[in-house]
Amino acid sequence: MQKLKFVLILTLTIYSVSHAQINIHRYYHIDNIPVIVKFLADNEEKTTEITDDVFNIIKSTLEDFSPNISDNYINSLNKRAKSNYTRMNPDLSILVSKSLFYNRLTSGLIDITLGRVYDLWGFPNKNYYLPKLEEISNEIRNSGFKYLNISGNSIFIRNKNLKFNFYPFYIGLALEKAKNYFTSHGIKNFFISINYDFSVMSSDKETWTIGIPNPLSESSSEFIEFLKLKNGSVAISGVHRNRFRSGLNIYHEIINPKTGKPLDTELLLVTVVHNNPIDAVFLSRAILLLGEHGGLRLAEKNSITAMFIKFESGNYSILKTKSWAKKFDKLENKKPVKNSKTPIHNRN
Repeated sequence: MQKLKFVLILTLTIYSVSHAQINIHRYYHIDNIPVIVKFLADNEEKTTEITDDVFNIIKSTLEDFSPNISDNYINSLNKRAKSNYTRMNPDLSILVSKSLFYNRLTSGLIDITLGRVYDLWGFPNKNYYLPKLEEISNEIRNSGFKYLNISGNSIFIRNKNLKFNFYPFYIGLALEKAKNYFTSHGIKNFFISINYDFSVMSSDKETWTIGIPNPLSESSSEFIEFLKLKNGSVAISGVHRNRFRSGLNIYHEIINPKTGKPLDTELLLVTVVHNNPIDAVFLSRAILLLGEHGGLRLAEKNSITAMFIKFESGNYSILKTKSWAKKFDKLENKKPVKNSKTPIHNRN
């Protein structure tokens, strides 16, 4: 029921829709990931075809790159590419190219080769486990871009134990492909959300309202701020999803590739608004991994529209880039946080 409360926030604020337009809402679960699709259509006869096409675009992309489907495209390629150079399909070429770019930009913090590390912690299937240091070290040794040879659109993996994990970046790809479908079919008003934190939208009328969640709240319906946006994509990366408690610590899914452990950071949440949903996802994760100072430097240098939520002395503070301040209303700098006694990051 909590998920439904969250969905209600993602509402198009159009109240005077022409009678010729049909308002379509669809809710799905694909590979245990919630997907929301909304759009305005002019032709009722084509709504079923459009809905089915968008669903299949998103479904095929999420399933192709899911870490939990053993015989899907990425896990099958992961096996084939260890014996010979293997040609990448266009989707994988995009993700690998973006991953290499952001890996260099963050000095190695964006790393798609950490599949076995994520599996060790149990984050992909939520079968959580607190690993020993030697277990983490073993998996870190089997990770790294140094094991990848890329020639044109072909890839060769030089370590038989390496495993990819493209989450959450393939969500940005699914959003980009669905957006392109809507645009190519002349649909100007649409909203797509995947896993609640990643969305793309367009409107030639009013605005879409996006809720930024409170990363310290156990409730999925508690929000820090609301964004009103007509066009673009929003990506939220933080410690608020997919986490587990062990003793006094909470361990989250944002892995530091240098340690193989959940990132130790005072940053709780990073929200990025960008024209391209793929870049939005990469940037939100990159800024979070770089931390407050490194992330802010990266964002300001590249004029990124970003907002940071930082844990600080029992409160959270909100930091904004110059681009964010220009685009959105000013936010209150500090607000009290409930249940702030438990550290949200790993101190071990």
